[in-house]
Amino acid sequence: MRISRQTQWRIFQLARQYGYEPVSGMEWLTEREYRTGLKRVLIFNINIEGTRLRFSRFLYGLQKKIVDEDLPVQTILQPFKEGGLTGYSHLFNQRYCDGVVVYGGNDEDLSYLMQKDFDLPVVLFNRATEKYSSVYVDDYEIGCRAAEMFRQRGHRNVGVIMANCGRKAGSLRMAGFFDRCNSLGLKINGAHIQKGELDPEGGERAARQMLSQPGGVLPTAIFVQIGDMVVGVLKTFVRAGINIPKDIEIVTCGDSGIEDMLSTPLAIVGIPVEEMGKDSLQILLHHLETGEKRAILKMIPVSVSAGPGMG
Repeated sequence: MRISRQTQWRIFQLARQYGYEPVSGMEWLTEREYRTGLKRVLIFNINIEGTRLRFSRFLYGLQKKIVDEDLPVQTILQPFKEGGLTGYSHLFNQRYCDGVVVYGGNDEDLSYLMQKDFDLPVVLFNRATEKYSSVYVDDYEIGCRAAEMFRQRGHRNVGVIMANCGRKAGSLRMAGFFDRCNSLGLKINGAHIQKGELDPEGGERAARQMLSQPGGVLPTAIFVQIGDMVVGVLKTFVRAGINIPKDIEIVTCGDSGIEDMLSTPLAIVGIPVEEMGKDSLQILLHHLETGEKRAILKMIPVSVSAGPGMG
């Protein structure tokens, strides 16, 4: 049950009148905030290497909506480690905030959320569930689109560089890629499937491992599952004298912004992270303003584009 702002303020004032001090979580409720209807949005963001740029774009989109529309919204950032969301259950509370946006997390974190019933609205980034509202992309389709681009551009022998991460979204992305490669007749040698950590260094190590495989025959196209890894991949191939895209074409996911700063031509499956940030806030505010409990799921379409110089 939610207690109205007006009732909270009256309780707050009476407690002060009789000498009682509120618990620390209530100290944020000031008279000015009560009058203006200020809403505090708690944003949980996963604290792991390789997600910084992508989260920055998400946060920029969310905060741009606040500024552009002059919304009475204050954001509070709370970083957490993968699998550690359960340690912050006390923050999913009206005493601390009006609503929550969860960015990132692994399947363990999602399992924790699915077992809980909170008394405030929660919106998930790129995690579609029946219980919570979410703004997401179809990760299976992303993998399919990468394979389709390879086929359209005449490739037959392809490879993939994957991220070591325990997320359903990543698994779906790879399932889509492998399934569509199989249906299109694209061949993937086991030596051309490499994994690395979710950052440029992980991409570099995975690319070196691919180059070190016996036989010396490389694929003509590679899908880099996570955009954060692509800088390391390019660095390794260029050092080895491989021309991108003449010798090997690369498709990656445009969700971190790194690809926009590169001069090397890449094909991009674009993920509009900033738009997803705006929509996450919009849905949360809708829940706060209407009291609607039903989960709202909004799927954002992805785009595919070949970089300049790829023909």
